[in-house]
Amino acid sequence: LSEARVPSAQVALSLFEFRKPICRSLQIGLAAIAWIGFLAGWHFLAAASFTPEALFPGPAKVGAALVDLFVNQSFGFDVLQSVKRILISFGIALAIALPLGMIMGTFPVAEGFFNPLISPFRYLPAPSFVPLLLMWLGTGDGQKIALLVLGVVWFLVTLFMDNTKAVRTEIVECSRTLGATRGNVVWRVILPSALPSYVD
Repeated sequence: LSEARVPSAQVALSLFEFRKPICRSLQIGLAAIAWIGFLAGWHFLAAASFTPEALFPGPAKVGAALVDLFVNQSFGFDVLQSVKRILISFGIALAIALPLGMIMGTFPVAEGFFNPLISPFRYLPAPSFVPLLLMWLGTGDGQKIALLVLGVVWFLVTLFMDNTKAVRTEIVECSRTLGATRGNVVWRVILPSALPSYVD
């Protein structure tokens, strides 16, 4: 019995090795256990006598209300409108952040000029722009899209800049040695080299 316990203890300890990858089936099992535990805890907490039902409904009631929203109250249309705004705003932010981040990551003089202007906006909460956007753009989709753009564009610029900086200098110097122009280096060397990091 003691010999049987030793391997099981070793297996349990091996699961907590530093940065040791786990198999896909174990990942799925752990995720299922986590969600089951979360839903069970939610259910029992909502059913407790000290929990106000109106303020903390259980998962069954929340699920029923969600079905009612989609089936009887056209909530799906509202979701599609929100998804449309998110996609449009992300496209606009990407169109601004990608070239700007590439330029800042490629040329230190561009980083020195733009970074002091961009960095402070990363720490401003997006809702702080709501009063100005309401005055300038009204209450339509334009104001909502602009708010989403302001909420993400500063972080995208920094992300693209850092990923562009990660391109190996040797590759750039080799292309310049072979006669590539600055434009060719940016679009045919730096962009393809940094693109996998952009996608990740």
